[in-house]
Amino acid sequence: MVALLTPNQYTASCSLVPQTGERRSGGSLSGLAAMAGISLGDISAGEVLSPNVYPNIIKKVSFQKELLHAKYTFEGVPQPISY
Repeated sequence: MVALLTPNQYTASCSLVPQTGERRSGGSLSGLAAMAGISLGDISAGEVLSPNVYPNIIKKVSFQKELLHAKYTFEGVPQPISY
């Protein structure tokens, strides 16, 4: 009875990840060109994911499932194995 009479409640969250790495010259020009549908190639170099985000990624169930089903190869083992 309680489940039918209580209103639905939803929770949403997001994680903002700051971009790290060096920028080469022409970064703002690349943004303008992208709006026009023109690709100037890879303007940025060394972009990496911030280590502050690693715990959030590891806690995700989808990431943990991928780890379980991934195939791993080891020296001396003829076939790849999974957990």
